[in-house]
Amino acid sequence: MDWQELLGIAIASIFGLTAVAQVPERLPEPPALPAVVESPSTPATASGRPFKVTVTVSELSDLKVREGDTVERGQILADRERERFKLTADKERLEARLEQIRGQRLIEPPGLRPVPPLRNLPEANYSEELAGIQAAELKLKNAIAERDNLRSNLNSEPRAEAAAAERERLKVEVAAEAVRRQEIKIETIKTLRNIPESVREHEQYKLNELNQELLKAQSDYDNARAKIDDTAVARQEKLRELEMAIASAESALSLAQSRLEASQQKRAIAEYDNSLAVARRIEEANQAESIYSQQLAKFEETKRDRAFQISQLEEKVALVDAELVKLSAVRSPVGGTINRVKNLGQANNTISIELSIIPVSTPSTGTGTGFIRRTTGN
Repeated sequence: MDWQELLGIAIASIFGLTAVAQVPERLPEPPALPAVVESPSTPATASGRPFKVTVTVSELSDLKVREGDTVERGQILADRERERFKLTADKERLEARLEQIRGQRLIEPPGLRPVPPLRNLPEANYSEELAGIQAAELKLKNAIAERDNLRSNLNSEPRAEAAAAERERLKVEVAAEAVRRQEIKIETIKTLRNIPESVREHEQYKLNELNQELLKAQSDYDNARAKIDDTAVARQEKLRELEMAIASAESALSLAQSRLEASQQKRAIAEYDNSLAVARRIEEANQAESIYSQQLAKFEETKRDRAFQISQLEEKVALVDAELVKLSAVRSPVGGTINRVKNLGQANNTISIELSIIPVSTPSTGTGTGFIRRTTGN
């Protein structure tokens, strides 16, 4: 507040004036005009000289009096109703917006939830597969040993059967020799004379018996050799069986090894999948943390924006209130007649008008002081 306003207030307080100067809304103020003070020796009411009041209006309709109008003290001379109505509407709009923003509920993002950890894989265990491999290897080893042993004895005759066959062969030789000797004996008897026929018949009978014994010995020998041959056939059959057992054992060993490899591969795949799952969990945790950080940052930014908007709106409401205070109606400081309405000019979208009021004469009390106040709209 400058010295001119202080002087105007002081003068108004002496005369009980209530006029308040106006300023245009958000427009530069016109140059202030200094108040003019009459000589204190001549009261204004006594001399009949008019009061001069300067008002600032936005349009002529804001002026509420005309020349020749009679006014009473405190009567409204000028009132910028349209601007006050607009400012009042602006204030209501700002206050409604302010109430709306204050009523908005800000929801803080929920806290970051930890990602549940994965269960660790159990220790790798191949005991079953290894046991299967060991059993197959043992079976194969035994089959190979039995086959090799059989092969080493394959070309040799069995001792017991060979000994029996040898005994039967010797019996054949003895029986054959006995037959040969008997035949020689019979031939010798045939060359002799005077040998009874019965002797010849007896020797022939004995030859027949020896031939029977030779046939039996030969048959026994053939049987013994057949047993040896059967043993060789059995060995060949056994060898074939052992070869098949070895092939089966090798197949079982290969299968057991394949099972071990399959289990190891399955374990490797499980470990790889687990590593991927762990990586995904870590990525999910990072994403969740990033999203939470973004949500929290956005929440804080929204809070700051809300506080800033509230502050801006409160400041605008305060400015509007200040403007409304400035737009209060200008009232007549005295009762009298509007002698003249003078247009002082237009600047910054406002019109300055000087009103001359001839006050109603009142008895003088002696040394009263008369003033003429020119308001500048401040």
